[in-house]
Parts: sequence; structure tokens; C-alpha cells
Amino acid sequence: ILSRCILLNMKPISDKTIRKYLTEYGGISEETADFCTGFSMGNLGKAKAAAESEEFTEMRENAMSILRYLHEIQDYEIAEKVKILKKWKDSIDDYFDMMLIWFRDILIDKAIKNEQYLIFQSELTYIRKQSQQLSYEDINEIIREIGQTAKRIRANVNFDTSLEILHIDIKRRFFKENR
Repeated sequence: ILSRCILLNMKPISDKTIRKYLTEYGGISEETADFCTGFSMGNLGKAKAAAESEEFTEMRENAMSILRYLHEIQDYEIAEKVKILKKWKDSIDDYFDMMLIWFRDILIDKAIKNEQYLIFQSELTYIRKQSQQLSYEDINEIIREIGQTAKRIRANVNFDTSLEILHIDIKRRFFKENR
């Protein structure tokens, strides 16, 4: 069987090519095209699907409402927001990808302070504020916790509880002593 297999190495498409396709052929706004290009990580199909999906846009707006203020909201508000996320239970991996990109942007801002490398460029004010509050170790732990939560949800651990714990753990990292 192995003798009849063909290995096709596919390289990611350049951001410039994806952005051009979305704006010229898809009629997508520059801001949306920029985000979808970064979100897709070189996958044109993923970028196109994200740009054209109203459900994805709604999930993105909800994710932003959580991530922007995660360090300020109360625990009961987190529980309410997680209940809203249940609507996207089948595509929760996209939500986790958005979270990973958010904390990647915080890490980039903390390390090099150059907004040109950020995917969430329109959220620079919030990213800057959060990057000042988190240490490199905190960001690393948050990224690890997002991965662990994704594994738990795939293993059928309670959806609401897993997401609530994740968000509360992230929130608590903003208030650690000895910065």
C-alpha cells in the first residue's frame, strides 16, 4: 500500500495573496481581510470561509468582548459569556484559535512593540494594556491552558465548566503579585 502513496507537500499561501483574493474577488473590507488572513495561517479556504461566514463574524465579536475585558470582568460575567459561547460548540476550535492569536499578539507586543506584526491590529489599545500586566511566563501558561481546555472538550469534559475554568484562570493571571 505504501508504494502507491504520494506525499504532497503543501506550503502556506502568502498573506499578500490571501488578502488580495479576499479584497478583490471576495469583496471583503480591508480590516476583515487583514484579520481573516492572519487567522487562516496561509489557508485560503479557511480565510474565505471566515470572511464570508456571518456566524464566524458573530463569534469573533463575542470573543473580542470577552478578551478585551477579561482582566476586568467578574466571575459571574464570565459564566454568562460562556453560556453564549455554547452557540458555537461545534466550532469551538475557531474560538480557541482566536484566543491563541490574541495571546500571541500580546506576546509580540511585549517582546518587540511593533504593531505591524499583530493580527488584532484594531485592538492595539487592549493588547498593550494586557501585555503590561502579564509576564512571559503567564502568557506561556495561558497558551498551555488553552490547549489543555481544547483537549478536555474533545474528551467530552463539561463544556461550560471547562471554559469557565479557563477564563477564570486567565483572569487570575492578571492579578498575580510580584510583577
